Amino acid sequence: MFKKVVFTGGACGGKSSIIESLKNKVNSITTPEPAWIVFGLQQKLNFKFNSFDRQWLIFNLHVLFEYWAEDKTQNNEVILMDRSILDNSVFTNVDQYNYLFNRYRIGSVKNNYSTVVYCKSIAHNKANEFKTLRPFADIEQTKEIDLKLLKAYESCPNIIYNTKDSLTERIEESFLALKNVKLAKSSMHSLINKDALNLIIKDSKIIISKYNIKNELQNYILSPILKKQNKYLDSINQL
Repeated sequence: MFKKVVFTGGACGGKSSIIESLKNKVNSITTPEPAWIVFGLQQKLNFKFNSFDRQWLIFNLHVLFEYWAEDKTQNNEVILMDRSILDNSVFTNVDQYNYLFNRYRIGSVKNNYSTVVYCKSIAHNKANEFKTLRPFADIEQTKEIDLKLLKAYESCPNIIYNTKDSLTERIEESFLALKNVKLAKSSMHSLINKDALNLIIKDSKIIISKYNIKNELQNYILSPILKKQNKYLDSINQL
C-alpha cells in the first residue's frame, strides 16, 4: 500500500500552493490537477468539450495519474494529490458519475487516501480578496461547491480541516499533518485490474482523438513545470 494525501476544497483555498511548498519539504511525488490541464487546453486551443466528455477525461486522468504515481513510488515517498476522482462527483451528473465507476468496476475509494486535507475556500470569509483573485467567479456558487467537496470526502477515515487564516499557516498545518501519515488501506492498483486500466486508456484515446488534441495534451502534461518532480508522467505517451 501507499502513503497518499489528497488536497481538496473550493477555489482559492490554497491547495495547489500548499502542495508546491510541501513537495520541497517532504520526500514525495505529486499528481497534477486534471481539471486544470483540461480547462487549460480548452483556453489555449479555443475550443470546448462536450460537458460529459470533459468530466470523463478528467475522471480518467485522475485514475491514471494516481495509478502511475503508485507505480513509481519508492523510498517511503508520500503521494501528494491535487484532487481525486471523488472531486468529480461534485462536477458530474450523478448518473454519469456512477456510470464511470460501474464501467471500470471501481470499488469504494474512501480508503485509498491516508489523509484528506480540506482547504476551505476564502470565498467564505475573505470575499474581497476572493473577488480580486477570481473577478468573474460567483462567490455563493464557490461556497456551495466548497461544501459539496467536503461532503464528498466525509466517509474517508482521516480528514484534516485546514481553515487557517493565512496561506503560511495552512502550509504549516499541512506539513504537520504529513509527519504522521500512515499507509492507506487500499490503492488504485487494488481497485482496478489490467482490463479496466486498458479500457480507461482506450476510452481516453477516443476522447482525445475526437477533439484532435493528442499532441497538445502530451506536450502540456510533459511540460517542464509539471514533469519536474513527476517522471511517471512519461506514461501519458500511452494515450
